[in-house]
Amino acid sequence: MAMLNAREMHKLGELLGGLGDVERGDKEGCHDYAFLEETIFPTLLPALVLLSENVEKQDMPPMPPAAGLPPNPKAFNPLRSLAELLVRGHPNGIFKKDTVYSQHLETIAAQRQQQRKQRELIIKEITRREEEVALTQALELTDKEEKEKIDIEARRLVEAEMKIEQRAVASATDAEENAGPFKKVLQLRETCMQIVNAFNFSNTQDTTDVSSLIYKETVRLLCTDSNASFVGIGDLDAPGLSATRLYYHTAADKKEFEVEEDEVGEPQEEEEEAEAKPAKEAPPPEITTRDLPPLDDEMALILKRGTGITWATVIDGEEHENEEGDMTRAKPKPKFVADAKFTEGMFFFEEKRSGTYLAVPIFKDSDVIGVICGDTLDSIIGSELAAEEVNLFIAASYIMQACLNHAEWCLLDARRKNSVQRLQSLVKDPRTLPAGYATAFVESMELLAPGTHVAVGMFDTDNAMRLVCNKAHDGTKTEDESVTAEDTRAHVASLFDAKTKREACLHKTENDEKVVSAAVPVMNANNLVHAVLYMASDLKAKPPHEDVIDFVIEAARLAQPILLAPAPNAMRMLTVLASSGIGDTDELYQTASLLCKRYTEVAEVFIACNHGNGGLRVLHQVGSKMDSVVARTEYSAVDEAMRTQTAISGSGFVAAPLVRKGVDGVSASFGCVALHSGELTADKMAAFEGVAAALSAALEVSISFVCGCFSLCAGVSVFCAGVFRALAGVRADCVCFCM
Repeated sequence: MAMLNAREMHKLGELLGGLGDVERGDKEGCHDYAFLEETIFPTLLPALVLLSENVEKQDMPPMPPAAGLPPNPKAFNPLRSLAELLVRGHPNGIFKKDTVYSQHLETIAAQRQQQRKQRELIIKEITRREEEVALTQALELTDKEEKEKIDIEARRLVEAEMKIEQRAVASATDAEENAGPFKKVLQLRETCMQIVNAFNFSNTQDTTDVSSLIYKETVRLLCTDSNASFVGIGDLDAPGLSATRLYYHTAADKKEFEVEEDEVGEPQEEEEEAEAKPAKEAPPPEITTRDLPPLDDEMALILKRGTGITWATVIDGEEHENEEGDMTRAKPKPKFVADAKFTEGMFFFEEKRSGTYLAVPIFKDSDVIGVICGDTLDSIIGSELAAEEVNLFIAASYIMQACLNHAEWCLLDARRKNSVQRLQSLVKDPRTLPAGYATAFVESMELLAPGTHVAVGMFDTDNAMRLVCNKAHDGTKTEDESVTAEDTRAHVASLFDAKTKREACLHKTENDEKVVSAAVPVMNANNLVHAVLYMASDLKAKPPHEDVIDFVIEAARLAQPILLAPAPNAMRMLTVLASSGIGDTDELYQTASLLCKRYTEVAEVFIACNHGNGGLRVLHQVGSKMDSVVARTEYSAVDEAMRTQTAISGSGFVAAPLVRKGVDGVSASFGCVALHSGELTADKMAAFEGVAAALSAALEVSISFVCGCFSLCAGVSVFCAGVFRALAGVRADCVCFCM
């Protein structure tokens, strides 16, 4: 055997001569030769050297015996010889016999092992640094995004404060212009605004309480600063000509006092110095404000249409004939009666009574919504209203309604803020799904603008959309309605229009003053539209307040993390379900099937996992019934998809693999989602792949709590049987088996 040492080196050169052409600089295989030197060569090459010498010693290896004949025990068997040599040549074997050649190879192997460990340490350090840099960059990006969000929110708050301030300035300027010379009316505004600003609107349903205080302040002012002994405020049951009755709800009464003259006494003596006595002054009148009986009380003060003298002039406007002979109505105006005794049709009084009467209309958005009236029919001192006091009543009615409008805006603003906070809390909750957000948005719109048409649409493809929630003007609601771009309905057309234009589509009235409908897209950072929020006011109702439109725009901005494109939406939905129902996979399968049907419009779906050698266990199916276990070869698309770990179309099926990563980081297919369909369009295929990827991630989250993590057994990737049983909805102890 000593002679083998020189021959071994010669044979080494011959055996390795063919490896000289290996491209050591190949980036993908640059360490393959080192791997062979470390692991394979120390065992294989000495055995091959000895094998070649054994072959050379034989003149000719005998042929194997013919079929049916016993083997020749003296015949040389190269395979058996090689096997024996490999066992004896294994570096860690108990039959090992060292030679110069084997020692040389082991030295090289040790060097290669050391080099490999150094490379791994370097790669590990480089990877660690790259991950550290990536983490730092991610944190910096997150901080930047958070800062941008904070800056955007701060700017929004500043803009909101500026808008409020501008409204306050405009309101004050407008009040000064309409108050005229009546400074007390401006004081009325300050008092009423203080009442409104001090009122808490966050927990109230309407403005009834604060409005009552404003009404009482108004009638108190008019009763104090005018000659009226009675002042009342009434509301119409509908604006202008649509009204059928006028209900008086607030009143003020003035109790006046007459000055009594002293009785004439005996004449005083001339020599006595007369004492000067000051003239007696009447005490100030007592003003009493009160709420009149409610509408359903038999004592309620109600004036039906056509009765009294107020309707024709103050509410409807006087009717007259124009030059063309058409009947028209003049703008409603105040009515002043100098002596009610000679006026026919006075209301609430059966007998003729002397006194003056004044009624002025209350306007809101150019419509008459109520009346302020005053009279002196119960005046003790005989004072009368003068024509000059009409302007006082007009100014007071304007200021009062402005304060009432401000109270309504404060209520709307409080509701809008509460709605925004509700949507923000939903966005922060990872369990929120698109249906939950859409419902919250619709409910908020019902509160902010009752009677509006509200819809939330999510785009499954460029030409297909799903109305997650749709509430019409009459209150009827539908959910998960599938529509296409060919749908001609106004709200559907607006939703697709907003997606195409990638901007808010606002439709205004003919004079371009008020927005009557809005379709606002939900876009990501790449300006891709995932969904659209829609609202439209009833044509018979007044347009919504501008703050309502701002709320829709704000809701669309907040919805971006929830109203996602199909693939991210599937990932969010299935992840939420997996986290909330650990171990229960039935809901995951059902949801994944529904998403596949929704995004691809395919009726038949099945989900399966590996079973034995080349088999599939069907976990869930929709459509045609299948056996519980089928062969992978029956579905070429499924077999190819699981083998290549990519979505494949073929033989009437489209399949996407269910993939997981082992502890070594290597991906492996453990199942599939398959559709009974021809080739899908690009957007449908992307959505389908997204559902499969989401199901893979969700199953890993769900079943990891049931049967533990993935493992490796004898160098072969294995998976817990309990995992598959969990996938199949069966709870059992974990039993490992090879994939």
